[in-house]
Amino acid sequence: MAGKTVGNTTSKSTEGALRKTEYKFRYTATRDKYAVVIGSVIAAVILVVLCIICNAVGVPLGVITIGTIAYIVIELFVIMCNFLSIYGKTFSVLIIRKDEIVSSHGWLTKGTTTIPAHKIRSCHKCSTWLQRKCKTMDIGITTAGDGAEIYFCNIEAGEKAYKLISQMAKENTHGR
Repeated sequence: MAGKTVGNTTSKSTEGALRKTEYKFRYTATRDKYAVVIGSVIAAVILVVLCIICNAVGVPLGVITIGTIAYIVIELFVIMCNFLSIYGKTFSVLIIRKDEIVSSHGWLTKGTTTIPAHKIRSCHKCSTWLQRKCKTMDIGITTAGDGAEIYFCNIEAGEKAYKLISQMAKENTHGR
């Protein structure tokens, strides 16, 4: 299974002739990168406005310079933390098989959640204007039992994933 498979079908041989079809959907960081850039622009505008106000009020130049340096260092730290968070999310994969959905995530700490197909009750999707522009969406799954909701954020080819999960949910409700 080499190569990037986004919303594509891949086949794996398990125990000889038995073949499973699976669809892989990956997290896309486009929306989060836009958010970091927009946040940085807003921070720069705030910095310029604060410097103009300080000059108008008559705050000494040394205080403005120290405050500006501190503000820039803090903003760079926040940007670095955001990019580390984005990098960690790039290891998230949603795998849809005929009989289950597997969510694998994590970078330093890896985790996997498996949802059997018979536990899926419903599926819903949500996409903001920025997600629509980036061709991603959030998908939520409601499961049986405790009514738990599981969310997959910023999924590439999300419409295809939504259709597959909805089909699984319909098969489960019709089978009862």
